[in-house]
Amino acid sequence: MKKFVSLMMAALMTLAVVALAACGGSGGSGDTFKGAFSEESYETEDEAIQAFLDEEISGDAVEAEFVSSREKSTLSSKQLNELERGDVLDSDETIVGGKIVEVTYRRSTEFSTYSVANTAAKPTADDDTFVFTVYVIEISRTGVTVHEFRYYVPKAETGDVLTRSYFEDVLDSEKYVNCTQEYTMTGKASTPGTSNINVSSTYTIEVANDRAMIKIHTVDPSVDITTTVQYIDIWVYCEENMGDIDFWASQDGGRTYIKAPYNPLAQYGVYDFEDFVSMNLPQYDYSFFEKTKNGFKLQDEFIQKYLADAIGQVGGPGISLDASLDIRVKDGRISEMNAHAKMSASYGGYSVSSESTEKLTFSKFGSTKVTKPSNITD
Repeated sequence: MKKFVSLMMAALMTLAVVALAACGGSGGSGDTFKGAFSEESYETEDEAIQAFLDEEISGDAVEAEFVSSREKSTLSSKQLNELERGDVLDSDETIVGGKIVEVTYRRSTEFSTYSVANTAAKPTADDDTFVFTVYVIEISRTGVTVHEFRYYVPKAETGDVLTRSYFEDVLDSEKYVNCTQEYTMTGKASTPGTSNINVSSTYTIEVANDRAMIKIHTVDPSVDITTTVQYIDIWVYCEENMGDIDFWASQDGGRTYIKAPYNPLAQYGVYDFEDFVSMNLPQYDYSFFEKTKNGFKLQDEFIQKYLADAIGQVGGPGISLDASLDIRVKDGRISEMNAHAKMSASYGGYSVSSESTEKLTFSKFGSTKVTKPSNITD
């Protein structure tokens, strides 16, 4: 479940690769993020701009190198008063002015070469120069004559790279402590010597503070999927107990529950209630994504990194991979994630292909209720 867009895709794509080797080788508002001040203050405007690149743009995928900056205009008193202050500014700090600055930077990435086909080519040097608009705010401190500066991250526009402040605001785990997550996956594969293989998987996770219920319907991993597709149903009720989690599992559709002697969800990365909240939130950092009209998506040039992670960096001549990951934001929280992946390969006159579509929705924020089943056996 953790990194949901990788798990079933990995199984499906690996199936096709292994088979080949065997042959011879929504309504409501969207973003609520209004902007954010830098956590630190700086002695000069240039230092604030450099800090913006270091703290908000550079990440695991990208390193941003300053090229130039250009002042577009100054912020009016009205604009300054409308800035989202949060709890960053100290009580002795007063905003005395601000500028709208275009920052030009060049970015480099370590993910420029992966042995996969049909993915975005590395941009040329000219194409790899980007511009982001940031505010540089002048600050006066009580009793200090020398002014300081903070950068301010404005609301992102469609096509912008994501900033750290925006990403952390959307993924704030406190926003997901009470919600319902519903996942569906459908996949198919075509391999030599077998009929088309079709699989599906669904699960529901209901989290309500110190209780959770998970209902899973998925392919039985103990059965050879190339021979037959069998499914298993597992329901798990969990509740917090003095910092630990007690688990009760049912394999008969909730008719009977037996207390688990071990953690049955460890394989999904669940060890505490924080994991229930975060297990399906995006695992890559902000620098992998770009802003869209309704949320954000994985940048095309990093699709190859995503695919390489999903299938264990399998690739090479004759293998074609393609994928997408789109995330919809509603009321400042993720409401929907959609992933799609396709693979085709050929070797020695044989060909295989696989395709999977996944969807995960977050809903019932603040209204999800989890009741302890009455038929639990301790």
